[in-house]
This record gives sequence, structure tokens and C-alpha cells, in this order.
Amino acid sequence: MSDEFYVARGRVFKVDGVHRAAEIAAGTRFEMGVHGPIREYYRIDSKELPLPVDDIVAATGGGVLGALTGALEAREIFLSSDDITAEVEGVNEIRDRVPVLTRIRIKYMLRIPAGSRAVVERALERHGAKCPTAASLAGAVTVEWEA
Repeated sequence: MSDEFYVARGRVFKVDGVHRAAEIAAGTRFEMGVHGPIREYYRIDSKELPLPVDDIVAATGGGVLGALTGALEAREIFLSSDDITAEVEGVNEIRDRVPVLTRIRIKYMLRIPAGSRAVVERALERHGAKCPTAASLAGAVTVEWEA
């Protein structure tokens, strides 16, 4: 086992019913609960709030987008925030009567400089393996992308 490199820390607390809040060490606070099909599946009558899995999906998209941005910039391709975006969706399946996140699909929308397609395609081929968030989910959640 390797030495600890980084320890993520936070505090989670109950607000009311299944409504929870979390604060991460950087000072960000976010709310979570249940909504949509998960709320219906468990027959929970509560305020609709994002699920914890929604945060996992969005954070993975942010991590992988960051890895791609870094890979492009290492190759001297600098894109504005309007030129590199992504839509992210997490697929949940029922396993042993529990909804489980099994796949995260990322769809990139890229506007790249003329003549850079081959370089961008090489960066796309390799970026997922360099993302700490995607690597942390490997073996449990498939992270796939298209551009």
C-alpha cells in the first residue's frame, strides 16, 4: 500500500428527514436529498433535492474535463470556456434492490483551432487515464466519453 498523498475531508449533517447538507474542507456547502425515480422507488415524500450520486456524476465530469483541458494545454492548445464544454449523465441500475451508479457518459462539445484535430484526438485518447476522479471509480463505474 502506498503512502497517503491527499485526504479529502468534509462534514455531513442531517437537515430534516432525508435532507442532508455537506461542507467540504474548501468551505463549499451543498444540499442533498432525493428526487425523481429514486424518490419514487423508495416511496419517499420529501422536498426534491439533488441526490449524492448527482454530485458524483457532475464531479466526475468536471474532473475528466479538467484532465482533457490539461492534456490540450500541455500540447499548446488553449480553448476558452465557450470552446470546451461537456454534458454528463450517470446511469443507475437496480442491483439487489439498490440503485447503483454503473456508468457515467460524457459528451464533449469542442471548437478546436484549424489544423489541430490530430493533436486533439491524441489528447482525447489518453486524458481519461490521467483523471484522478475517473481512476478512483475504475472497477465500479465505467466512465465513457464521446466528442
